[in-house]
Amino acid sequence: MRKSLEEIRKKSDNIYWITGRGYDQSLSYCHNCARKEVEALNQEIGKGYEKYIVDGGWGVEDEHPCFCEKCGKPLLFDFCGNVDFELPNLDLRHESDLYILNQILSQDDEDAEKVIRYFAREAFALLIDKVSGKGTWESNPWVVAYSFELVD
Repeated sequence: MRKSLEEIRKKSDNIYWITGRGYDQSLSYCHNCARKEVEALNQEIGKGYEKYIVDGGWGVEDEHPCFCEKCGKPLLFDFCGNVDFELPNLDLRHESDLYILNQILSQDDEDAEKVIRYFAREAFALLIDKVSGKGTWESNPWVVAYSFELVD
């Protein structure tokens, strides 16, 4: 059974990295996994050397994955990117992209409006292709809506 976005958010953690000895911070962890990884790394290096430490403790920015690399726990997502750039890359069949979309919608009214307009257009394009045949939307992207006002 799929978890609701609210359940995912309640169980999410901040993002943590591992720092020290020139370690690359490209992997994102929940606190528990980062702590375990640091303990394992520090056991390998022995005494007298700079120790690895857990770094971070804040929300995930848009260039990092929004799930822990080790256990898959969701990480809090602070969207600070360009919504127009990110929208075409979201695949709503994936739980992680739904989570990101939820975070975008909950943070900024202007971005939320962009998201709604984008997906409304995508839904309409899918409907046109379904009704009139695949490729119809691309071959004729102009849709005109007429409205009338009743005059007494």
